[in-house]
Amino acid sequence: MKSNSSPEAQTFDKVLRAFEIRGINYADVLSRLRRLLAKGASPTELLVVLRRRESHERLPEYAGVEVLLLQAMERERETANTSVAPAIAEEAVVDLQLENSGKNFSAEAFEAALRVPERTEAELRTLRLALAERDVALEELRQALGVRDAELDAARIALEAEQHAARDLEQALAESTASEQAAREAARRAAEEAQADLQRLHEALAERTKEIAALEAELRAARAQQASVASRSRAAEVAAAFLEAQTNRVTPRGPEPAPRQPDVAPKGAPPRALGLIAVAVLLAGLAALYLHRPAPVPAPAKPAALPNAGTVIRDCPVCPEMKVLPGGRFKQGSPGGYASARVVHWVAIRRPIAMSTNPATVDDFRQFVAATGRDMHGCDIYDGGWKPRADASWDRPGFSQTGDDPVTCVSWDDAEAYAKWLSTRTGHRYRLPSASEWEYAARAGTETPSPWGADDRSACANANVADASARHRYPGWTVFPCDDGYVYTSPAGVFKPSPFGLNDMLGNVLQWTEDCWHDTYVGAPIDGSAWLGGDCSQHEIRGASWFSTPSHVRVDYRDRFPSDYRTSSVGIRLVRELGP
Repeated sequence: MKSNSSPEAQTFDKVLRAFEIRGINYADVLSRLRRLLAKGASPTELLVVLRRRESHERLPEYAGVEVLLLQAMERERETANTSVAPAIAEEAVVDLQLENSGKNFSAEAFEAALRVPERTEAELRTLRLALAERDVALEELRQALGVRDAELDAARIALEAEQHAARDLEQALAESTASEQAAREAARRAAEEAQADLQRLHEALAERTKEIAALEAELRAARAQQASVASRSRAAEVAAAFLEAQTNRVTPRGPEPAPRQPDVAPKGAPPRALGLIAVAVLLAGLAALYLHRPAPVPAPAKPAALPNAGTVIRDCPVCPEMKVLPGGRFKQGSPGGYASARVVHWVAIRRPIAMSTNPATVDDFRQFVAATGRDMHGCDIYDGGWKPRADASWDRPGFSQTGDDPVTCVSWDDAEAYAKWLSTRTGHRYRLPSASEWEYAARAGTETPSPWGADDRSACANANVADASARHRYPGWTVFPCDDGYVYTSPAGVFKPSPFGLNDMLGNVLQWTEDCWHDTYVGAPIDGSAWLGGDCSQHEIRGASWFSTPSHVRVDYRDRFPSDYRTSSVGIRLVRELGP
């Protein structure tokens, strides 16, 4: 509803929307309509609201509602004209008196004269009813023209945005080409310099090798000379000992001879220290070679590579599994869908993202509650009608669940807290997906409203939605012509995954997004980011649930709830950002 509508008209719009999703029954619609009329609501304004809702979903029951409103309009006009009728009768009598002055009237003639205003009043009522219908038609026409103008403006804005995006892409491509050429040239120069450095190193190594070989030759020569000197010294010692022995035979033994002095090397022989000097010279040369060799040039650090599309990552044992989705472009919205999604526009998801393979399960969420102690009691549950219950919560949603079922009864605030907890625990940024990211993942390259196309009998193989099991439990539901075997939630991954390998994108539970609510896509971002302006007291939900009727199970369907609202048909799906 527009913000300038009366509170009664806004309330009536909510009543009709609740009836369309089978939140209330037809008798409740009539009862609440009568209460609104009794409080003074304008039946003309309520009829305009009804016509607007019929443009979304035309139901046979709306004919009865329209009759009730038309009757109320007629009663309103009759009440306004009650005080006029006696005056008309009086005027008729006066006119008779003036026109027939001095004449006698019979009773029959007088009654006939009085019946003329009655026929006139009946004609007036018919005319007023026709005028009311004309007013309603004019109001609908004005609103249709307003919607058409808004759509044209949105189309113009989308076209301008596409042109701007195309220019940005062209500029980015040109810059990327220039950068690539500059990088290629820099790499070529670096390779040439590295090759020159390598050649110099080879030459230096060859010089050092020659020096080492010369030092080794000198060392071998010094060792040979040292060995020769040592041999001659030993021979001299033997000869001296022989002479001494011969002398002692003929000469009386005298005093002890003085200690023998060290032998003097023959003239021309190198000193004994020559070998040590040669070794020292060799070691010094090797040390110089080591200390003066060129330092290795460190290779530039490479940025961490992003995981390939289709890869499944998991950051911790209690973290959800995340499927890496490729970047790409897609058309968001549908010209044949709901009014809030009819502004079709291109959106570019420029970087890969990781989206949780399943909605957050009961076991996943239990770890968060145990670690934080967050109190999350109070939830709307369904038992023939939506009713708030203070004792309901994420682990008591009004029906039985396994640990693998998607968690429900969680508000947008609860989902934000869960994402922040995972971010703190892992060091990676977890968050709710934007509405554009969600629809991109749900479409997975297709443009049909659902993966199974127009064959509603195939829905139960692909999604947990309102079906024969649900109608058996709650007679009167509008359901798909098939049976998926579940009335409420089912374990995640039971049904066929999407082309991107994600489970339960449509069905099981509706899912929160990061976006604040906007009535249309006019002015929406085209880069895949969340739309955070507007009414941020309400946040957009996407997908479908076990409760969703066929007309609501579409990838372009969008609705909203207050940030603190909890219901057993809404859950959580997260995104983990990749790269810095």
